[in-house]
Amino acid sequence: MSSSAVPQSLTVMEAGFKVIPGMEARWAFFQGSMIPMSMSQPGFTAVYGGTIHDSSWLYFGVRFATQDDMEAWHQHPVHLAVQKSAYESFWTALYIRKWRQPVAAEAYGDRIMVETRLRVSTPLDPAGLAAVTAALSDLEAHGAQRFETLHDEFETQPYLFVGPLAMAPAPGDGALYTLITHWSSIDAVRAWQESSSYRALTGLGAVATESFIPFVETGQRDRLDVARLQRDWVLQGHEF
Repeated sequence: MSSSAVPQSLTVMEAGFKVIPGMEARWAFFQGSMIPMSMSQPGFTAVYGGTIHDSSWLYFGVRFATQDDMEAWHQHPVHLAVQKSAYESFWTALYIRKWRQPVAAEAYGDRIMVETRLRVSTPLDPAGLAAVTAALSDLEAHGAQRFETLHDEFETQPYLFVGPLAMAPAPGDGALYTLITHWSSIDAVRAWQESSSYRALTGLGAVATESFIPFVETGQRDRLDVARLQRDWVLQGHEF
């Protein structure tokens, strides 16, 4: 089913997953082997992921120029086979949400995903990571929401900080990190961007922030919630 009935704009997939212990290297190779197929798809913009600091999840993000482009990538036979194999052989848990940029005067509403990129000349050392943690310590006071992974399960901090990112196309010089946050007000996002906490991030490197609204799934998906906003799954019998 086409998503053309809704405005077409830059679309981002936000995903977290956990891998069967001991299978991390095989999963990394398997996942990497699929990147050329993704890059060959119409509308492809970027694929990226990495370790989430202070979390047991791994992060995976994909960007396409439009929702229809992302839908075509999802339906590619190779991609469908990859997902089936990952469920059977690699994953113990997974969540997926999709977001898009608003178009024209479209309102942000009360469900917003914000992605903030931090580019530094060299990967952050422990002192640099501690500086990031300190800069983000008052995010909730600025209005960032508790960070939900699976439905009704939350991280201890109201954000994901991921990196250095493995990314295609290559991100260029230096090391790139991404900060993922959820908000209920675009005014709160903008106020945070004017705060001393945000300025502390800019003191560490080059910072750029983008805000997105939910993309309601229009195609057929397994494990999709009734709001058509999130898919998640846990391997039966697996305990965290």
